[in-house]
Amino acid sequence: MGIKINRKNKFYVNQFVEMHNHPFVWQEYTHMLHSQRKIYLSQAIEVDLVKESRISLKFSYQLLGRQTGGREILLDIQNKIR
Repeated sequence: MGIKINRKNKFYVNQFVEMHNHPFVWQEYTHMLHSQRKIYLSQAIEVDLVKESRISLKFSYQLLGRQTGGREILLDIQNKIR
């Protein structure tokens, strides 16, 4: 899409190509999309239990990372802990 400004200082689209020329999101980054970042109720309960047990953030992060099978979703879990 190309945008220009006219003599009256108004912006206008002077060029538009409907076809998108790159992937929207690379496959390895799809887990970072807001629509893909979810915490299940069971995970939220575990986060609350870990917090109530006064386990440090470092160890709770390791524990929950092992339980979930990866660190991709731990951004949301870590935000809930904090």
